[in-house]
Amino acid sequence: MRSLGGLIDFECAARWQSFKLASLELHKTPAAVSQQIKTLEQTLGFPLFERHARGVTITDKGKELAETVAKAVLLLDQKISDLADGGVDRVLRVSTTHSFAMKWLIPRLPRFNLAHPEVDFRLEATDEPVPLNSGKCDVVVRHARYEPHAADDLTFPDRFVMVASPSLLERSGRPDLLIDDIDGLPIIYEGSTHPWMLLLEARGMLGKTLSFTRAFSHAGLLVQAAVSGDGVALVSAAIASDDILAGRLVMAADLFVPSSYCYRVLTASSSATKIQVKHFRSWIAEEMRRCT
Repeated sequence: MRSLGGLIDFECAARWQSFKLASLELHKTPAAVSQQIKTLEQTLGFPLFERHARGVTITDKGKELAETVAKAVLLLDQKISDLADGGVDRVLRVSTTHSFAMKWLIPRLPRFNLAHPEVDFRLEATDEPVPLNSGKCDVVVRHARYEPHAADDLTFPDRFVMVASPSLLERSGRPDLLIDDIDGLPIIYEGSTHPWMLLLEARGMLGKTLSFTRAFSHAGLLVQAAVSGDGVALVSAAIASDDILAGRLVMAADLFVPSSYCYRVLTASSSATKIQVKHFRSWIAEEMRRCT
């Protein structure tokens, strides 16, 4: 590749899906952006955009290339920023699940940012396992089976609680949320009804007529559905903790269900000595203790 100029213009046009909007960001004319991308297409030997009278549409190959170029540009920006700061690494890259990120971590992040404003915090939410020593993250927080003797030193056992919104209880004429009094209430769940079946079997309630109405793909969605009054849910205490404390959810006081899962905070071996990682581990340990 003789010049990076075409790739930079292409990445910008791919983000905007427009040569005109890309030209505004790049401080060029639309014709100049179009020519750069045309030259890049000739070099590559395949089209990146389909041209129409009213604009452009990125091709499948264009989408693939745009994703790669965007990642490369981000890495360049990060490295330039580090070098401009004298080589000081202030970046903290944390990977966790969508549910934990949305319902637990993000609501608490202002406290971490206030205590450590010098840290450049980067959060990636994904339900796909991220290899710990892949170089993509410094810290991984995952929901995993509880192992009392696991090698990591930050392990927080989870538990299930039964919750419902005050509006649902009011509509159904119930002053409290009780496991023995859920007949007629809609029951919502994550993925499978298996945790509910185990609970109902233990309480001798399998013979009751219960309404399992809706399923959700992950815990964060399930909790949000419960907040909206969609039904009674059996959820992770950690994921629902803020909504319970804020009164958006009512918790059944007579029911605490042990879980075989926990939250594990794991650190990449290459990041263990970073000061920002030490700050984060101390902070999340304290925040977890507040939830127990």
